[in-house]
Amino acid sequence: MGSMGVASAIGEMGGTLTYSPRPEFQFELGTGIGYSGVQLSLMPKLAIGVRNHRLLIGVGPSLGVGSNPKPAQTCISYWLNADVGYEYRSPGGFSFLMAVGVFRGLAGEIPGGTPGVTEPGEAVRPEPASDFHLFPQGRIAFGHWL
Repeated sequence: MGSMGVASAIGEMGGTLTYSPRPEFQFELGTGIGYSGVQLSLMPKLAIGVRNHRLLIGVGPSLGVGSNPKPAQTCISYWLNADVGYEYRSPGGFSFLMAVGVFRGLAGEIPGGTPGVTEPGEAVRPEPASDFHLFPQGRIAFGHWL
């Protein structure tokens, strides 16, 4: 599937490959480009519904790899993503997905920083339980099932 999103597990634009060993389970592997650089994600999903219409619930990690020009360094960031979505599969194999959810920075560094969260090149650290922050994310995707 080709995806466009905002702060999603695969960034703002990317692609995913989904394997469904059983109708109620999916394993999505994705890559894309986002604010934290090149994004790589793995998200197991539970699929609830009928043949053409499904509710998807997924939780999984992602990794961002980017570069910071000043100071010159490679920044690697680790994220946890959760989303709930709707998927439509046509009888001919066309697929449409719309999902919203949350993400949380786990560790690493972000190139350029996140306004209000970190400065350029600053480390992303887990917050104490009292300061636990989740941020919104979402995406839409179009693809084809084989």
